[in-house]
Amino acid sequence: MVGNGFSDRPDIGYEIAVYVDHVRAVLDGLGVERASLAGTSLGSWVAAAFALPILIESTNSCSCP
Repeated sequence: MVGNGFSDRPDIGYEIAVYVDHVRAVLDGLGVERASLAGTSLGSWVAAAFALPILIESTNSCSCP
């Protein structure tokens, strides 16, 4: 995820909607129509938010506060 690990800090906000857009862009770019998503901490929020407007095969959320 942008802004985590060794990636540079983005000039855009750290909102879940931004991360959801990134996930959508990657999946679209790869031609993926259905996916199973798993996330921990912030990633679980992103996976859940991504799953809401479209059909996702499954999600797995870990370490959600």
